Amino acid sequence: MSPSILRRWREWLMIAGGLGRVVLTAALALLVTAASIPTVPALLNSSPSTFRIEGEVRAMPVGSSTSPRCEGPPATLAPGVTRCLVYRVHNTLDHPIKVQTITMGLDPLFPAPPSGCSAEKLLLPGFSGVLSVPAGADSETHGLPIQIKNTSTNQDDCQQKMLHFTFAGTATYADPSSPVPNQELPDTGAVIGGLLLGTGVLALAGWILFMAARRRRAKASS
Repeated sequence: MSPSILRRWREWLMIAGGLGRVVLTAALALLVTAASIPTVPALLNSSPSTFRIEGEVRAMPVGSSTSPRCEGPPATLAPGVTRCLVYRVHNTLDHPIKVQTITMGLDPLFPAPPSGCSAEKLLLPGFSGVLSVPAGADSETHGLPIQIKNTSTNQDDCQQKMLHFTFAGTATYADPSSPVPNQELPDTGAVIGGLLLGTGVLALAGWILFMAARRRRAKASS
């Protein structure tokens, strides 16, 4: 094999090796870009940035069903008396949501209540279903029965005591195609940066091929 042919082979191998490294870098840049694209969360948890939950105890309407609308006046809990609890949900997002579950319990940040109305003596309701809440608006659940169990022991230690509760819930976007809110998944710029990097690397690969072709034409003409 003549020296000129060997020289050309070496040049082609050098070009192919450099091009391979460039293409590999571009592929890695595009892979990082794909991994950086945010996805819409399948489930939202209650928080100040998504939706907040409150509860209100009301008087149980006379002759109401197990799940009344609970339009009675506010009321206090008393042993053996069934009251009506309404969950109120405030949607802080810019998109409508559908609340699926709500639970409540005694707030551990406050002192435990007296024995007459301790946690095991409370019948606390939970919500399970679909509660539609428009963007930036409020919605209420139907009434749910809540009660302090009436026991055979004296429960006078619960009089004039305030019980503190905490609430938690889950929800989904009413429209699955809704864009991801900024407070849920902020845009870090990784997507645009990765695309620009991948485009630049591919352009560099094209420039290397162009310069190699020019060199071959120059040698052939000489």
